[in-house]
Amino acid sequence: MNRTAYIGDEYVKGFIAYLSDVISGAVSIELSVGFSKTQLYDGFEDKFEGCDDDRDGGGPVYVVFARTLADLFRMYWWDRKDYNENKVALDVASAAITAAIDGENRENGRELAENACHVVMKWGFGHGRRPYKANMSWAKRQKESLVHVLRDGRESLSGENPNIDAFGMGFDGEIGTPKMNAGWTKYYALALPNHIIYDGRVGAALGFLVRRYLKNLPRHNRPGSVPEELAFPWANGVGGGKLRDPSSGEYQFSKLYGGRYGSKQWARVNVRANWVLSEARDKARADWCAGPEGLRKLEAALFMLGYDLSLADYADSAGRTTGLPPTLDTTGSPSSKARASVSTQTKSKFYAGISESSSSSCVIEASKRLPTVTDANFRAALKEARLAAGLSYSELARRAGIHEVMPSRYENAEHSNATTPSEKTWEKLNEVLFPFAPPS
Repeated sequence: MNRTAYIGDEYVKGFIAYLSDVISGAVSIELSVGFSKTQLYDGFEDKFEGCDDDRDGGGPVYVVFARTLADLFRMYWWDRKDYNENKVALDVASAAITAAIDGENRENGRELAENACHVVMKWGFGHGRRPYKANMSWAKRQKESLVHVLRDGRESLSGENPNIDAFGMGFDGEIGTPKMNAGWTKYYALALPNHIIYDGRVGAALGFLVRRYLKNLPRHNRPGSVPEELAFPWANGVGGGKLRDPSSGEYQFSKLYGGRYGSKQWARVNVRANWVLSEARDKARADWCAGPEGLRKLEAALFMLGYDLSLADYADSAGRTTGLPPTLDTTGSPSSKARASVSTQTKSKFYAGISESSSSSCVIEASKRLPTVTDANFRAALKEARLAAGLSYSELARRAGIHEVMPSRYENAEHSNATTPSEKTWEKLNEVLFPFAPPS
């Protein structure tokens, strides 16, 4: 893999140009995101205007609206701390890594390396939690080879021609070879310059922005699927109700996975993301992510974007709203009544980015309807409309008055009981997904 060749790819070059405009704010992202209220640091809700809501299957959330990546960076939080508080912890981890690298040839080199891994994993996952234990167990199994393995990983990820094949090549991909996952990307991000933390959330954010870039291309230049060079994988988060799959229609993104080959894939996309973000940031010349910490700040903004994409498409495609979010429905459902403490007018501002002087409801294209069931795009269109409306399979089924297993059968051609809806059910689906479209 060569940096110059990768950056010179037609679609990669185009995405870098698009992303640089997003970073600078020349192209706004116009999206809403709901953060878990139990995980926010004290004072977050006083600092950033938003509204309370409930995520389906995921508990109470605080919904905010962001026009730019800079907005999302300012909203950064992790482990109930803001960016500056987390930077203190990261500086401690960086110092431990530096001490370990400087002491590689000392008698206590292995001890220093293990301590550096401990500090990184403790910050990233929490001491004693499953990911912490798994990554520290791997580090300890390397024994005296740990220093060499970590050095090999750093060297393999560096330069114009990184050696991605170094990852996952040892016995069972476990002993004597570098590893890459949600934990070790944190280590390398702190050990190397211009290297980001690539986890499931950052992958989800990059995939989301790639999809927007591809859909905004002129139709004759638009690829029929995601180019391999821009196929940034994502991963699910802990807890229910969050959507991190950026896939939509013909633009599908795979998931990150573990094991020997997963480690190699993770290393590859991590390096590609490093290159893309570095190039786009330099091109953007944005003040908010300038300087030595600029790439880390950009990564932080993407980390927030990828938290939950379930509300992101209400203002997709150049900021056009695509419909009412479920919490703004007018059906009088129990869920909407339970949220009556916050007015619809107030909520609309945070869900669709409408100014206070605007109408309290979002505007939907009057002609928007599902393709007929015989149309080859029907299944993909149904999935896209359901996700844009923020509905789970079961919620869509409830509102349409059909059995909860049916939406999945309608969307997935590979389902063992795949089928298409009757004309009557098709009409019901349209009524739920496009409540303001006139009848056909």
